[in-house]
Amino acid sequence: MEQAELIEALANLDDSDFYAVLGEVFKLRSPDKYQNDLIRSHYVICKASSTPVDGENGEEWGPWKLVVYAFPDDREYDHPWGDLGFTCQSGVCMTCGVNLMSVAKHAICSVCSSKAGLS
Repeated sequence: MEQAELIEALANLDDSDFYAVLGEVFKLRSPDKYQNDLIRSHYVICKASSTPVDGENGEEWGPWKLVVYAFPDDREYDHPWGDLGFTCQSGVCMTCGVNLMSVAKHAICSVCSSKAGLS
C-alpha cells in the first residue's frame, strides 16, 4: 500500500476505529527503541485543543490543553466498541494525573495503564 492510500484509508475511519488502529500500531513501535535501557516511553493518542477568549478582534485563543485518549477497559464490557461511541467521557487518571477522554466510562489510562473511571 502506498503512503497516500494509507493516509486516505486512515482519514476515512470513524474515530473509534481510528483510535483502535493507532493503538495496535503503537503497541508495535517505540519512540525510543534504541534507548530502552535509558528511558521508558510509548506513544499515546492525544487531542490538543484551545478555545477562543475575548479580545479586541475576537480572534484571540486561549492556551493549548492536552487530553489523552483512554481505551475502554475490555474487562468491564461484553461487546466490542467499534463505531458505537464517541469520546464523550472524560476525567483525570488518579495514578498519573493526566487528563483523559474515552468512549467508555470504564477505561484504561494510555500513559500508565491504570484503570480509570470517567464521566
